[in-house]
Amino acid sequence: TADARHTVRRYLARLVGRPLHPTDREDTYPLVCPATPANWDPQGSGNPVSAPLASEPDALTGITTFADQEISSEQLGSGYIAVRVPVTDASGTTRGRVFTVTETTDGHCIGDVTP
Repeated sequence: TADARHTVRRYLARLVGRPLHPTDREDTYPLVCPATPANWDPQGSGNPVSAPLASEPDALTGITTFADQEISSEQLGSGYIAVRVPVTDASGTTRGRVFTVTETTDGHCIGDVTP
């Protein structure tokens, strides 16, 4: 789960304008699971869909900072990991978000984020 937490950390660092490395960009090093093929199924329903975050890339627009030292994770089973992290928006409101991450042949990717 450490790799999943690092993936979310990189994603949020990019989002707030402070990537861990200047060349760490989505077009070069994708962190969001692709929409196709539709193989997103964290509930193990047997009916995979497209990764929701791929369809809604602006789901976290307005995030200004995140609590890097408070990132936690837990295994969900069937290859998915929930990564929890407090994020703060432009109004100063901090809320916990849950990122659902899975491992692919290309590394970990984020497929969904919940409010």
